[in-house]
Amino acid sequence: MKKILVFAAGFLLVMFVSGAGAQEAKKASLKKEPVVNSLVKQVQGEVSNKTKRSISVSISRNEDTGEETEMLFMIDVKNLKIEHKSSFDDIGLGDTVVVVYREETSDYGDRQATKVKADIIRFVKPADVNSVYKPRAAAAAQTQDAADSQDTTQAQDTGALSLKGVK
Repeated sequence: MKKILVFAAGFLLVMFVSGAGAQEAKKASLKKEPVVNSLVKQVQGEVSNKTKRSISVSISRNEDTGEETEMLFMIDVKNLKIEHKSSFDDIGLGDTVVVVYREETSDYGDRQATKVKADIIRFVKPADVNSVYKPRAAAAAQTQDAADSQDTTQAQDTGALSLKGVK
């Protein structure tokens, strides 16, 4: 009698565990595939930062408050189309560009995920002289050149030699 009870308890335990496993498998098979919506958009602005895999474009800037709106685009150089320049490396900080990008929204029902990827970068015009985004080395060199010309002018006005010497 004791053997029959142990066998029955074991049999019921196996049936219970296999039933729970079947329910988990059924839940996994009922997961929804996401609904994907894709929109193609474009934006124009100044290049504020650039890496091998991304580009940041400043869309608007308020000079008074210093507030700025910026968008970051992930890029795949192999699939990226560059217009009016020969390569992605030819685009520099401060250049004005138009970025045509794809915005894909995946709706999983309980949550949404959005991906933004640049497809086309169209060069519009080079960086202005007063651009905030000029490379720091070029800006420092321009500032140094201005300081040198000011020192030379002051030395000529006073008739004394500058400490830097004559160029």
